[in-house]
Parts: sequence; structure tokens; C-alpha cells
Amino acid sequence: MMEDEAAVLKPIRSLQDAIDRCQALGMRVSRQRRLILELLWERQEHLSAREIYDHLNREGKNIGHTSVYQNLDALASHGIIECIERSDGRLYGNISDSHSHVNCLDSDRILDVYVELPEEIIQQIEAQTGIRITDYRIDFYGYRQTPPSQANASQGETAASHQNQPMPKVAHNHTENSESHSYSVQPFWMPNQPHQTAKNGNAQEHY
Repeated sequence: MMEDEAAVLKPIRSLQDAIDRCQALGMRVSRQRRLILELLWERQEHLSAREIYDHLNREGKNIGHTSVYQNLDALASHGIIECIERSDGRLYGNISDSHSHVNCLDSDRILDVYVELPEEIIQQIEAQTGIRITDYRIDFYGYRQTPPSQANASQGETAASHQNQPMPKVAHNHTENSESHSYSVQPFWMPNQPHQTAKNGNAQEHY
């Protein structure tokens, strides 16, 4: 029994994990349900029900609009896929466990990231609210003006120009009572590398 519960709670990191979760929950992995899961894991982006319907039918999968909605609702309600409520409708994604979003406002792109807050911040929130924090998701919003390829090229030029220069020395002031505060961000997959896992420290960008 404990092994079954552990299997259900195991984070979904692949298409096979999603199928295993369906089976562990007693859900039938129908042709339509498998097609939707395969598309979400292949595309690795947040899509509306209409976009999912259009993608599948353009590929000749011949799935009904009602079937798409019903299966998306079932998969999202069981925590197998992500459902994001937006003012213009719902979006569905392949990552279902707790994570945060970076929203690009000028391109409407969504980047999935894991953000781990420092323990002292969690404790401050709990002290201020009287609520024990068990989970959290953060939404970041902003604009990206420089494409990653141009940014990397610029960084490469800068690094080359300073390659023969001596490494600057940095002075660190440390006292006995000083404390350091940090947080960690663990993105999913980098764009153009959709099949690498989070263990590689890459990110997943949604278009």
C-alpha cells in the first residue's frame, strides 16, 4: 500500500511517468488520452484546448473537440497535467508538480522554473500570517529585450576581450555576526533542447 502511494506521489518527469500515474490512479489510458499526453510532452509548451485539438487533427489524429476538453479536464483534475487559468481561457502544460512561472509580457511566453526560497523567508511569512507554509508557486513578470543567442554572443565577445587581462581581486568583508541569504532557481529545459531533464539545470520555454 505504501509503495502504491509513493508511486502516485512520484513527480512526473516524462511521458511514461504520466502514463504510469494514470494507471496508478485507475484511469484508463485511452487512445485520445495518450495522444494528448504525447502532444504535451512533445511540444513542451502551454496550449489551449483549441490549440491541442488543431495540432492533433493537423497531424491526422482525428480526435473530437469534446473528447479533447473531457480528457484535458480529467488529466488536470487528477494532477497529471497542469492547468493555468487565464483571463482569455485555460492553458495546459506537461509539468504538473509545484513550480513557478516566468511570464514574458511582450511575447506572452511562459518559462517553467523551480524556485526554492530561503528558509528564513518562509519562517517570516509563517510568523506574519500564522499559517504553516507547505507549498508555494511564484509568478514572475517582465520583458526580455535581448534574444538568448545575441546575449550569448555578446557575453562571448566580452569574455574574449578580457581573456588576457588579470583576474580582478574581490575583497570580502566578513564579520562574526554576518549572515548570507540566498535562494536557488532550478529551471526545466532550455529552448531548442526539449528533451533534457531538470537534473542538467536547463530550462523549458513555452511559445
